[in-house]
Amino acid sequence: MGESILKQNFFGSECTGFVEFEEKNQIYMDQYYETCGYKIIDRNGNKGRDLELSKDGVIIKVEEKYRTEDWGDFAIELIQDLTTNNAGWFFYTTADYINYIIVEDKPVALYTVAWKKFKDYFLKDVKRFNCFISRKGYGITLNAEIKWKYIPNNIWKKKKI
Repeated sequence: MGESILKQNFFGSECTGFVEFEEKNQIYMDQYYETCGYKIIDRNGNKGRDLELSKDGVIIKVEEKYRTEDWGDFAIELIQDLTTNNAGWFFYTTADYINYIIVEDKPVALYTVAWKKFKDYFLKDVKRFNCFISRKGYGITLNAEIKWKYIPNNIWKKKKI
């Protein structure tokens, strides 16, 4: 179990809860997407994805994940709530990309993960990755932790924002 993961603060210093934390940072991210030339088509988050973006006639579906510290890893939710055994977003997202956003006072870094490529990579060798339980967010979740350095470079990229 990654000790550093268990210590992290998902909510941020100015927010009282996870939903407020996400909503506050979505405003910044919407501005960022627009400065990169994307048009926001839909931000009605659902179980399949958080938003749809369009650029040059191409529509992409994006799932956003926020963290308040960069632990050098990609944490994925396998079971959303251990008490009900609901599947985590790993199994139900229909996103093309996972945008993994590191937040200080506002978003400062963006890891973009090509979801299908990552999922195929992860499932080929799932037993080698660490799992941990988190009581933050929407339930008691089971997550897997994968260090960025172990994920092939053609699956993800990092940008400062």
